[in-house]
This record gives sequence, C-alpha cells and structure tokens, in this order.
Amino acid sequence: MAKKSYLGPTISPEVMANRKPEGRKTPRPVQTGPVQKSLDYTKILWVISLCIVVLTFLYVRYTQLSLPLDRDEGSLLYSGYSLLHGKIPYVDFYEIKPPGIFAVYALFHLLFGYGNEMLHIGLIVTQLGIALLFFKAAERMYHSRNAAYMAAVTFLLLCLNPYFLSFAVMSEYFFILFFLGAVLPLLKNPEEISDRDYVISGLCFGMTAMIRQH
Repeated sequence: MAKKSYLGPTISPEVMANRKPEGRKTPRPVQTGPVQKSLDYTKILWVISLCIVVLTFLYVRYTQLSLPLDRDEGSLLYSGYSLLHGKIPYVDFYEIKPPGIFAVYALFHLLFGYGNEMLHIGLIVTQLGIALLFFKAAERMYHSRNAAYMAAVTFLLLCLNPYFLSFAVMSEYFFILFFLGAVLPLLKNPEEISDRDYVISGLCFGMTAMIRQH
C-alpha cells in the first residue's frame, strides 16, 4: 500500500506574493537619543559643580590670605629665603629635610615674594594646578570626563578643610604636584609613550624623593 504524503493547506498565489522571505528581518533602529541626552546632562551637572566649587574655593581662600604662617610653613620658607641669600643648607642653617625642598621654597619666594598674602596666593595657584593634574590623570585612567570632574572637585573641597593644613604652604603640596607630574606622562598607551615622557617622569619622581621621603 503506497504512503500518502500530506502537503498542508493550499496557499493562493496572491498570499505567496505578499509574504516576505524568511530569514530577512528588518533591523530595528537603535534608540540612542535618551541615553545621549542623559550623558550630556551629567556632563553639564559636573561642569556646573566644578565652577561652583572653584568660585567657592577662591572666595574662601581670598578671605584667608592674611593668615599668619604656620610653624612648619615658616621654617621651610625661611630655608628657601636663606638659600636665596647664599647660605648653605645643613651648614649655615639646620634642617633635617631633604635638600630639594629648599630649592622649591626658594623658587616659590622668587615667584611670589616674601609677604604672607603673596605666599598664600602662590599656594592657591599651586593647588589649582594640582586639581588640573588630578583632572588629567583621572581622565586618562578611567577614560571618563565625569571621573575627571569628580577628582578635581574632591581635591578642591579637601583644600577648604583647615584640618588638612590646606591654608599653609606645606611640602605635601609640592610632593603631590611632582608626583602627578611623574605619573601623568605614563598614563598613555605603551606605544604612545616617548623617550621624553620617560625623562620627564624620571625627573619628577626624583624631585618627589628630594622633597619628602615619607
């Protein structure tokens, strides 16, 4: 007895003509509009926050320009002053700190003078420079502008806290400045790091050791 085959219901030619071939699905458009808007709003929020923090930082520090010198601040500034006037470290004046800090404070005197107000203006410039280096370092490390804004904002807010000795010209700020200057050239793709980057990084790392060793 022959087997019967079942071919299913008969489909008219009109239906077959209107059918789309299987396996060719129309791709759905990717909706990137709302995500892009949220990223823009986040960036704008961080920019506004950074501007507010910078203005607050400048205002608060302006009101504290005439603060008297701290004990360590005064001794280090005196060391730089003595070096500018031809005195030899560890011979003409006694200090246990590494010699690089004397050169840094001597340069600080040359740039900003000897008065309390001018020295504290120099500290403000130094701290703003450190915030900029934190911004660049965070941007290269995390590949995110939001992380960079967060790093700069956090550092400037800490610089408003008197318990961190943020109103005094302390050696820690110069240490951080040179340390970030040493790390920043190395935060690139390995093939993009040049010999000049290694030289700059090595010099800055050397200065950190000559400023502070702990």
